[in-house]
Amino acid sequence: MKLSNILLEQNCGCGQTPCKTYGINEELNVARKKLQKMVQDHGEEFVMDMILNIQDENVLDELVNELETQ
Repeated sequence: MKLSNILLEQNCGCGQTPCKTYGINEELNVARKKLQKMVQDHGEEFVMDMILNIQDENVLDELVNELETQ
């Protein structure tokens, strides 16, 4: 189960989804907006080079997994 699902399912009994007590209290699509801004400011090639230079293999695995399911 994804962490986001767990956070959305936690409820204090208020009956609201997301819960007003345990619900996620952050802006959505922050990373997507930042990537779009990077592409706008620096170009697609630059952003692709940045992605290919990510050292954390786990991050790259997650990225590849998500791209393969598109």
